[in-house]
Amino acid sequence: MYADDGYFSQTTYYKTEEAYEEHLKATYPEQKQYRAVSSELTADEEEDEQFVMGAVKSVWVAEEYDEDGNVIESHLMSKEEMENNGIPVSPNSASPNPSYDFNDGGGIGGELYGEDSTTFHRLTIDAIVLYNDFFESYYVRASAHWKAEFVLFQDSKTAEHKYLDYFGITWGGNGALEAVSNSFTGIYHPDGNGVTQEVTYAKAYSDYTLGYVWEFNEKSSTFGKELNIATITTQIERCKPIETPTSIRVTYIHTYSKLDGSLTVGANTGDGFEGAVSIPTEKGNWAAVLEFDRIT
Repeated sequence: MYADDGYFSQTTYYKTEEAYEEHLKATYPEQKQYRAVSSELTADEEEDEQFVMGAVKSVWVAEEYDEDGNVIESHLMSKEEMENNGIPVSPNSASPNPSYDFNDGGGIGGELYGEDSTTFHRLTIDAIVLYNDFFESYYVRASAHWKAEFVLFQDSKTAEHKYLDYFGITWGGNGALEAVSNSFTGIYHPDGNGVTQEVTYAKAYSDYTLGYVWEFNEKSSTFGKELNIATITTQIERCKPIETPTSIRVTYIHTYSKLDGSLTVGANTGDGFEGAVSIPTEKGNWAAVLEFDRIT
């Protein structure tokens, strides 16, 4: 499914566990532990687990760098912008596309330092929702993955380490859904010696009735490696009947300059959704959202 709400995104929904697992195997062959159900479940709990839905969303990002390699502007690309720059879009979001460098001279090629340049990247968000009938609870797992080429010649580009990114799971329900557990794990791409560093993170927002948002650096250090994959989970129990079907959302927010506002979660974020996540300024950040609706 394609969408263009000011930017282009490619979203695929999976209605069976088997189809989603095939997607995971094709997209992340190095992640041997990947399977649709939670590895944290016991055998008895797994029997009660029902696959609700899986989804994957890809967005393409254009970032402009100054002559010193600092990011001065970043935005999600529209379909027209992608077409104008010759960026191919795979008909299947499970098939990774390369990132492209365009310099002031035009065309695809290496970076030109001492001049402004633009680089295009791809962010993919995977997420599943499972339901446990015995506990009347939802288990949500989401992963965010940047391509390995996210920052080329990263020794000359330092802005990505200065500002935090945010990744969260939130929900509505007017207090009918309460979280009983949550987690974050993440790794950066291996360095030149093949060493993989874990992501250091913190809670940017925590409310067991609305959701959790984690914050972290997109790069391990100024001259370090970029984020490979970050995975977040939460288990949400239905503590009372849900009066109106609601949604569970997965949100990734990228920042690239000093922000004027702080991250908020609530219905005052523009679209009225109870668990919406936003930063109350359009400058210096953008967000990609994956939503599971009809949660009862």
